[in-house]
Formats: sequence, structure tokens, C-alpha cells
Amino acid sequence: TPPPGMVLIPGGQTWIGTERAELEKAAADNVARFMNMANETPRFQRNVEGFYLGVTEVTNEQFAEFVKATDARPPDSWGLKAIDEASQKYVLEIGQKRNAAREAGKPMPEFPPFDQVQWWNDHWKGAQWEIPAGQETMPAAYIDYLEAEKYARWAGVRLMSEFEFQRAARGSSKNDYPWGDKWDPLLCANGSQGLKSAKPVGSYPGGKSAQGVFDLSGNVWEWTSSPFLEYPGFKVVKVRRENKTLDGLVDWNVQQRVMVGGSFANESPSAARISTRRPTDPKQSADAVGFRIAASQAVGTDVATAVLRSGADQFPAEAKYDENKSVICDRWRTLPGTSQVPGYSVIAGYDFVVFVPAIGLDFTSLGQMEQASLDKGPIPLGVLATNQALLSPALPAGSYAIGLRGPGPLKAHESIHSVASAAKAGSAANGVVYPEGFRPEKRNLLFYDKQRQIVAALHLDAAEFVVPTHGSVEISSGEVEVVADGKSSQVKTSTLLMHVNSWVKVSNKGLGYAIPLAFAADSMTTEWRH
Repeated sequence: TPPPGMVLIPGGQTWIGTERAELEKAAADNVARFMNMANETPRFQRNVEGFYLGVTEVTNEQFAEFVKATDARPPDSWGLKAIDEASQKYVLEIGQKRNAAREAGKPMPEFPPFDQVQWWNDHWKGAQWEIPAGQETMPAAYIDYLEAEKYARWAGVRLMSEFEFQRAARGSSKNDYPWGDKWDPLLCANGSQGLKSAKPVGSYPGGKSAQGVFDLSGNVWEWTSSPFLEYPGFKVVKVRRENKTLDGLVDWNVQQRVMVGGSFANESPSAARISTRRPTDPKQSADAVGFRIAASQAVGTDVATAVLRSGADQFPAEAKYDENKSVICDRWRTLPGTSQVPGYSVIAGYDFVVFVPAIGLDFTSLGQMEQASLDKGPIPLGVLATNQALLSPALPAGSYAIGLRGPGPLKAHESIHSVASAAKAGSAANGVVYPEGFRPEKRNLLFYDKQRQIVAALHLDAAEFVVPTHGSVEISSGEVEVVADGKSSQVKTSTLLMHVNSWVKVSNKGLGYAIPLAFAADSMTTEWRH
């Protein structure tokens, strides 16, 4: 089932880029166009796996849910009233200062013009904002790359790559535009129509793709996750023109990101071509810059990838993880939205619990693994991440590295939490401090926080070396004991049992076990995807 507001784009061999002959033709007609197209060669075929893609660019009403949920910066255009008031105040203050200088017989001071973009960046947190009337389904603009990434992460998805964009727009063809190989200015929002702003998404149904994706050409430039790097086999194209040699030199920059699709502000058909690659600084934002979201077909892969990337410093450096083997339980909360585009939906929130397993563990038996955990320290098994608070183990939402300690008496470098033991272990280079209530005679799963401190432990009754199968999740209701103010009580919960594997180097072998987790009652139902 696709994530909300998205459709499946079938994978396959895809033509990427532009033929050299097209570049040579551009050189004869327009030098600037030749230079802009130089980064598109050579044309080659690449297999693009199937994926999901938003049927529209992310709209203002969709982005507003993210802003309200996370207190993110609203786009500049939503703060025009506050910006206008600040501008008038600035002009008034300048006038007063100039009058004062004139009356005092002093030189007239110089003041920079009011910078509305900078003002909004500095003051949006304390300012009032609203989506301009009638613009709810226009693309969210003034969005930089980091903001687009944050929205995608919040929504449980990701940004598309430039190769996925080309797959969605042309399929297996060599077409220049989503509707075919011939330019038609009436099939997308572009500068030849004299537009002053983007149009509501879906305004050009004749220009949609074969899978029903709208505005892949025109309207606003769209961010991709792809760094601005050369294609395989790239060579500088040199073309003779009017007794001069044109060199198609390209200033590649791994820090920049490729934007695609063109916008309402571009008159040239070249900008709207599928192969067009616009290198862009990640901090750039403008009224013609927006984005759309994508998702992998493999459930959990995108969330797992984001978790590993954001917590790179938190997890053991010696451990390796495989997001493609993740086990996840998740759901989207949605609103209908006001666009009439088929498949359109507004994501109001995304909830998840994901386990990303460690791979390449150098063990051949559970006993060997347990003994190593006693001799050298806990063994990394994976990463657990959730945006839901846990009742058991009692932990706030977040990401936790998971380790294994086998049963056995405490070693000299180990202690159970207390003021004295914490100070003692903290002074030792390799000290390990377990949380209060830890029972060393049991096999334990350990939870590490961002400071790499063990903050919780769960008894692991059953674990065995098995031929791993795809993990699974069981959702049920239950009760846990909660201690508050020195008093214990039974609290109803939603219980999640995650059947997972941590993979070893031995072919087709892994440690199979289950992680029992408890959340607030009724917070999870069998309607969650799992």
C-alpha cells in the first residue's frame, strides 16, 4: 500500500541524461543553453528500482501540518503581514534617525534597505503567520533543502533522487517531457504564460505522467537528494562555433543538490526538460523552489536510513547495520485536504517503532557471544527507534543502540547504578554502569542513549542461532507495573513484540530473539502497518 498521497512508480531500465548530439545542437543555437546542458552528458541507462512518489508537489496545507507539529519555520510568503509591518517600522525608524541627524547638523547616515528574507529568518518564531487566502493547494515555496528533508523525515518518507525523477517522468522512453517528446507550453506552469507565481497543484492534467503524477515539469523547481556530481563516463564536450571552441566545463560540487523540473518563472522549454539538472546550494530558497516526497517500496527502509544517518555518532563505531533488514510497525495520520487531484492526501503525523539489525557479527554460537559480552563488553545487536514514549522499558521517544550481555557475575569494570558506582565507573576508561534493578545472572538486552549510557535493561529469556527469516510484529494489549512517588501500580498498555534477528558472518545464520515493548494503552492497534 502506498504512503498517503503517493503512487507506485514501477522500476526498470531508465534513460538518464542527454545525448552529445543534443548538446552540439544547443551550442549552434544558444551558448548559454549549451553551458547549462553540459552537465547532462553522457546519456546512459540505469536500473531504477520501483518506488513511491507524491502525486503532487508538497502544498502549503500539507507543509502547514509539519510546521504546527514541529514548530518549524513557516515559508516567507506566510508571514507577509508581519514582514510588511516590520518594513514600515524600519522605514519610520530610519526617517526619525535622519531627521535627528539633520537637526543636529550631522552627516546624513546611510542605512541598508529592509531585507524581508533576513528579517523573517530572524523573527519568524515570534511572528504571526498564515497561508495566504486561496493558496492552500499551491506548492509550498521558499523551502530550502534541509527544511525539505526535515519534512520528509517527519512524514516518514524521503526526498526523491534525480534518477527516480527521470524514471517517474519518462519511464523507459527517451522523452524530453512527461507528456511526450514535443514541447507544449500549455501543459505545465512556465514563464511563457506570464505567470507571477506558481499555480495550484494539478492545474495541468494534460501534463501528468503515465502514473498520474502532476507537475513534474513546471510550477516550481523540486529538490532531489542527489549531490551535483558527474555521470559515469563524463567527458568535457568541446564544440566549434564561429571559429571558436566552446568547452562544456562543469563546476561539480558534492555539497550542492540537483534540482529538477523547471518552474513558472522559466520561459525556456529547456528548463522544463526531464534531463535538466540545476545545481543548487542547499540553503537556497525562493518563490520558485519547492519539493515533493518519495518512499522506498521496502517497508521501513527510509525510516531506518534516516535513523542511522541522524545517530551516526551515537551508535558503536565497530558495528554495521543493514536498513534493508529492518522490522517496523508504523502508521500515518491523515486529513483529506482541499485539492481534487486523485490520490491527494494531507499527512497530519507519522508514528513508528523500528528495529535496525546489526550485521557481520563474528560469532558462531550464542554461548560464544555471551562469553565475549562478559569478557569484552556488551555485543551490539542493533538500533531501536521510536517517536512514541515507552512504558516498558521506561524510556522517552528516541533512538537507542541495543546491546547483549550474557548471564554472569559482574566483572571489575562493571557496576550497577548508584552514586558511588557511577563515580567509580566514570573514572575508568572502559567502565560499564548498568541501571538500577539490573540482574547480572540473567541474559539482558541493554538500551544505550545518545550519551552512550545504558539507560534500561530487559531480560531476554529466549534467544537462539537460527536461519533468519523476515522479522515480524505482534500487537496486543497488556499491563505493566509502574512505580511513581514510591508507589507501584498496574497500568494498561499496548504491547508490541518484535521478532527480530541480528546477523552474523556465517552464511544464513543469525541470532533470533524477541523484544517486548509496552506503550500507552490504545496507542497501537492492529491497523498499524506491520
